[in-house]
Amino acid sequence: MMAAGSPSGIVALGYRRSLIELRNNLGSLPGHLMFPVIAVVTISIVRHSDALAGRGASFGNYALIGILLINTLLSGVMGAASTVMQERMDGTLLRSSCLPHGTTAYAISKVLSHFQLAVTAFAAALPLLWLVTGRTALSPVSTAALLVVAPAGLLSLLPLAVVVGATLRSPRQLSLASISVMLIGAASGAFHPIAGSGGLTQAGAMTLPTFWVSASLRNALLPESSHSGDPSDLTVLLGGLIVPLIWLVIGISLARRALRRASRCSGGRRGSARHKACEGGRRARRTSPQNPRAAGARARHQAATRRRRRSTTQTRQRSIAR
Repeated sequence: MMAAGSPSGIVALGYRRSLIELRNNLGSLPGHLMFPVIAVVTISIVRHSDALAGRGASFGNYALIGILLINTLLSGVMGAASTVMQERMDGTLLRSSCLPHGTTAYAISKVLSHFQLAVTAFAAALPLLWLVTGRTALSPVSTAALLVVAPAGLLSLLPLAVVVGATLRSPRQLSLASISVMLIGAASGAFHPIAGSGGLTQAGAMTLPTFWVSASLRNALLPESSHSGDPSDLTVLLGGLIVPLIWLVIGISLARRALRRASRCSGGRRGSARHKACEGGRRARRTSPQNPRAAGARARHQAATRRRRRSTTQTRQRSIAR
């Protein structure tokens, strides 16, 4: 039996919470699928209009990969960030931090729940892409790269989404974070090949998990002639495990610190101000003239005060007379 304070016990607690949240959020799955389905159908109609010179593929094929990648990132990363921000404001994060190892379990539950939801949407849209591109024959290494690298790349970015949700002060700032996600996807070559770019650009793109995710998708879904400049399947498999692992370790350490800081801020000055406001509201309701119960209690209190004063005055007069 796992101890409650052990790392395995904390992970198990976070996993159980993630399953509960996944069951509650399954109703939003059609919303995650609507955009990629419409985009895939639209681009599949016009994808042969602009072929990449000498590669046998079109920009539409690259756009299909980019749309699937960006939709998965937005549904997972931005969903986790918005959920953490909302629960930080309504006090859920503060209540979780009061439990033993609550902050760590909270971070694990958010990462795993949104990871499962995004992977479900990704797996549901993947057969449609296979039908559009017509690529059915896959090597074992390419299949392993698709099944391992894509989930690993998404999982490595979700702790950073928790950091974003715990750091931003206003929901309006989430739009800037969504633009950053799109820029990361574009810089990693999700929408266009970067094989002809400079060496520095390619080296910078290879440090992003999204580069390896998009490379695994292209190797699995597009014809071999269209991704001739991409790394081989074995390189994608190895790089798609090492780079996301580094991002995952950094993201988890930053997420724990950001959540603890956010919970301290919620329980500090803002929490005391909220407590004073609540106490002021209760006091105002107790003393409100429109409250019949408060008026009756106030009348009884005044009558008891008059009786005490009268009794004190009579006792003082008797002592003087004696």
